[in-house]
Amino acid sequence: MSSSSSSNHRAWVTRPRNWRMYFQSAIGKKIIMGVTGLMMVGWVFMHMVGNTLLYAGDHPLPFSDLSAMNFYGWVLQEGSHGGIWAVRAVMSAALVLHVWAAISLTSQNRAARPEGYQKGLKRQTTSVFALTMRASGIFLLVYIIAHVLHITVGLGIPDFEWGHPYETVVKAFSNPIVSVVYILANLSLGFHLFHAISSSLQTLGFEHPQWNDTRRNGSIAVAALITLVNISFPLSVMLGVVK
Repeated sequence: MSSSSSSNHRAWVTRPRNWRMYFQSAIGKKIIMGVTGLMMVGWVFMHMVGNTLLYAGDHPLPFSDLSAMNFYGWVLQEGSHGGIWAVRAVMSAALVLHVWAAISLTSQNRAARPEGYQKGLKRQTTSVFALTMRASGIFLLVYIIAHVLHITVGLGIPDFEWGHPYETVVKAFSNPIVSVVYILANLSLGFHLFHAISSSLQTLGFEHPQWNDTRRNGSIAVAALITLVNISFPLSVMLGVVK
């Protein structure tokens, strides 16, 4: 058997051929991370777009006694007839799979390259975005849990009223500590998103000299847009633009 035939045979033998092997393989876990990561990017982007209704103010809409943001909240909670819970279940599953794949891949990489393996070798150049992925991921996971308890459940918000997201957001960001933490979280999100979007698309096959610059620049643009728009919310409240 030729060396090329032998190599192809080994690749076929090691290729995942069922769900269990797929979840155990490194490439399978990378694909899971890529798909779930892009799902969460879509969720974050839509969440950001919905939150821009904060700038519509607290004036009632012509067809409702609710403000634009409160009407948006009503559509999600009541108007969707439970659909929001299906979306939340899917996104929660995506988050769990994403975190599991990240932890599992990290463990696999450490096992494959034990301590001292690269002694004396020149350190590979890595971007600051890639270097901060693990730290930003852990910080964001903790922040997501705290953010949901704070904004959605109303924990720590005085006179919290269910179904009034406009008033909830204004009250939350009127606290400078909450605003600063939110800004730091979104800066961390921006760092995480840039590398995550680019590497996810690369894992899913968008890897070609003609596409690489577009993929990288597009990732920067999406990450910057989400970060800047999200940061504008607490700044607008603290500066009195939104009351």
